[in-house]
Amino acid sequence: IQGLKSCCTKLLFANMTLLCLLLVSMQAFCLHARNHKAATVTDLQRARTRAPRPPYKGDDLVGLEVVLNGHLVRAEKGRTRPCHEWALSELHDFVGLLHNHRSPALQDIYAPKNDTRGLWMRTGHWKDLIVAAGNLPQRMRHLQHAICREAVMLWTHHLTESTRKFLRETAIIVPMLAGEDPNDSNCTEDVSFCNTLHLKSKEINCHANVKCDTPPCGSGPFPIGWRREFVSDYYSPSKQTAGVFAIGKDTSGNVAGLISMGDGTGDHLCSAYHNGTACTELSTAGWRWLVWPQLSQCCKCCTIAEGCGPLNPTWLENATGRLAYKGTETVILGTTEQTCMKWDYEGIGGYNYYYEQAPRDGKPGLPCAIRGINYLRTPEQNSDDYYVFNQSTFSTDVPPSLFELPSYCKQSSWCSAPVCNRPSLLDDLRDILV
Repeated sequence: IQGLKSCCTKLLFANMTLLCLLLVSMQAFCLHARNHKAATVTDLQRARTRAPRPPYKGDDLVGLEVVLNGHLVRAEKGRTRPCHEWALSELHDFVGLLHNHRSPALQDIYAPKNDTRGLWMRTGHWKDLIVAAGNLPQRMRHLQHAICREAVMLWTHHLTESTRKFLRETAIIVPMLAGEDPNDSNCTEDVSFCNTLHLKSKEINCHANVKCDTPPCGSGPFPIGWRREFVSDYYSPSKQTAGVFAIGKDTSGNVAGLISMGDGTGDHLCSAYHNGTACTELSTAGWRWLVWPQLSQCCKCCTIAEGCGPLNPTWLENATGRLAYKGTETVILGTTEQTCMKWDYEGIGGYNYYYEQAPRDGKPGLPCAIRGINYLRTPEQNSDDYYVFNQSTFSTDVPPSLFELPSYCKQSSWCSAPVCNRPSLLDDLRDILV
């Protein structure tokens, strides 16, 4: 019995020693990995360089993936595997591993500028897409290509050089890009599923030498928080009034818009007819109507067909290349101030600014404000179409009834001169209005 006790004591001591060694090794590994997350000056400078250098560009959307694969294979020296050889579950695990090793300092550079390298999807989002793909071969192929692009982007732009070196020592294998058109133009089966993949595919466009056929075009960053349909309260510093701003669809399913003003005195259109009273610009039933609810009056100003409608839902996609990022600016609503990203849709009669929150927690920010150049009676009387949104009231649930014409509006009621019969002014707005 004494011998058995001695044997057990030795075995227990040996196991405890082994456990301690394992714990120390794990602690050392974690400390080693954590230290490698720290970004160097070189890492940060590279992250701040937004335009890819010529050697990292391809002649078209397929060629750019071939070019980038060449760089990847040379850098990893045999530690790569073609995209089509990876199972979706393997790619998901690889992306999850890189998320655990990524440097937050690099994301802090990308996110405020809405840089296309910024992260807005997490491993859970990819898991949901894998479930949505099911066993449908076409969906699985599209998703496989998308996760390969995400994996290469994470490996290249979200790890410090020391982290990549550390992971190479673990014999890690890196997925390659698919080497096919990243637009996945045949993905039309599920709107939500395909829209997500389309958005992800556009992130690589900056590596193409040719002008992209599918907006957004250019190096960005691009706004991602604009909603094609939304309703929100607003305050207008230029018009000194408040009201409701909405874009959506009317009861006939056509694009519609509404801008209600507590007082239309500061508005270019409304003030030409009545002052000191509420006014609404209502784009519906083919026309932009001016409505004065307190007076039970309204009239037709101009047609949506000629460009006198609500904001075009695609006006920020930069199909014309006119959209330019202007940095950040403080937007004030009452006593609240917030820093918002700013763009200018250039060349349409002057400035047309759009302000948007930076992405937060992987989600697009909300619109902060829009501001288009306008005047009251003469160009010297500034009265911009400036609307600062109250984001606490922001909603994408826009009932079609919001755009119904009041019963006192008659089809035979036309607005008179001076502001509703000048089509030459409307021509300048066709690019950004429906």
